[in-house]
Amino acid sequence: MCLIWLTVGEKKYQHLSYVAKAALTLSHSNASPERGFSVNNAVVMTDRGSLSERSIVTVRVVKEAVRVFGSCTKVPITKDLIHSVRHAHSEYALFLENERKQALVEEKKKKEEAAEALRVEQRTSKRLHEQLAEQVQLETVQMAEQETARQLIAEATHKLSAAVQGTANNLQGAKVAQAMLSASNLKLNDSTKQLADIKHEKEKIEEKVRRLERTTADKKRTAGSAMPQPTSEPTSEPAAKKRKLH
Repeated sequence: MCLIWLTVGEKKYQHLSYVAKAALTLSHSNASPERGFSVNNAVVMTDRGSLSERSIVTVRVVKEAVRVFGSCTKVPITKDLIHSVRHAHSEYALFLENERKQALVEEKKKKEEAAEALRVEQRTSKRLHEQLAEQVQLETVQMAEQETARQLIAEATHKLSAAVQGTANNLQGAKVAQAMLSASNLKLNDSTKQLADIKHEKEKIEEKVRRLERTTADKKRTAGSAMPQPTSEPTSEPAAKKRKLH
């Protein structure tokens, strides 16, 4: 920095170096991003709020190119530019066709995944219903065992009462009846415990079935609400030229 000295050897502007250093240390890094935000706000207006990211980027590129050249009238008209303008519609139609094909591929993939998921759910549902039927069968068997144990208990109680109250005081019959009564009580307790376990297992399987049915129903509702609406196909270039001629 050039400093101006007085004739007596002192600086004429003593604080000029501090002002220059302060100005040079100011950050200007936010100017370009803020300018970009302003341009985006000007591009995406209320009636253009549905612009895609690709369209916004394209508009920004055009604006930046115009800014570099100074104005629209100063943009050089080259053969490549003329060729791009002439084939813009066909390129756009090709782009839409590629997007449509890509959408069909993705839709087919989603359908295959949904079909596979449905097959898995059907296999799971079938397995759960088979397990539930098995538990019901076990429950029926245990209920029959329980009823048999009650009948044996009643018969053993009758025999024990008859042996005790009999005139001959049948001790051997009382012992047999007592053993029969103990075995029947043990069988009844075991059957009751197994019935409780079967009931608990049934409840678990039924809850899994209900949860699977809710999940399947939710997927069906989601798939129904997400059905794509039919869109109009892009106008082909020959048809557009024919309309212009008319």
